[in-house]
Amino acid sequence: MLLSHKTALRQQLFARRKALDVTMRQQYSAQIMAQASVYLQQQQAESVLLYRSIASEVVTTAWHEAGAVPWRVYAPVCNEGHEMTWFDAHSSTWQAADHGLFEPTGGAPWQAGENDWLLCPLLGFNRQGHRIGMGKGYFDRWLAAHRSSIRGCLGLAFSCQEVADLPVEAHDEPLDGIITEKGFIRV
Repeated sequence: MLLSHKTALRQQLFARRKALDVTMRQQYSAQIMAQASVYLQQQQAESVLLYRSIASEVVTTAWHEAGAVPWRVYAPVCNEGHEMTWFDAHSSTWQAADHGLFEPTGGAPWQAGENDWLLCPLLGFNRQGHRIGMGKGYFDRWLAAHRSSIRGCLGLAFSCQEVADLPVEAHDEPLDGIITEKGFIRV
């Protein structure tokens, strides 16, 4: 029952996100990333673990270019065991991977520092910090193993992705905050 509910919810949330036209998605993404930048500067972030956006996600690709932001940026490589490892986006080259993803190759691997932040994608979220992703569990598994190695985990989303209630399972890892085009949601 829970699985079918989550599947239906994912479809609904994906459709909401996809319904944003390209211009609106780019405009909202710029607002979200500007807010993220201000917040991370206030927090004196050293490194940011950041997905490289695809399709209708909040656009993050500019941050993966050298000199775009004042901190080190790492991007994930996803393996067949649904695990992620992170590599320096600024010193990597990019290669096509499954599901339309691009992954870094040749860059230095991430090593935990004093003030590292994870910015993750999602399909939906609520104000309690719960998120629903694409269903593979990459971010939940990584957070379960490494949460103590980072200072915080923020979700990047469009406000249309907010829902009042999400089905939450024991393995679901909560966010510390969500940034939308409408502002920062503290959890």
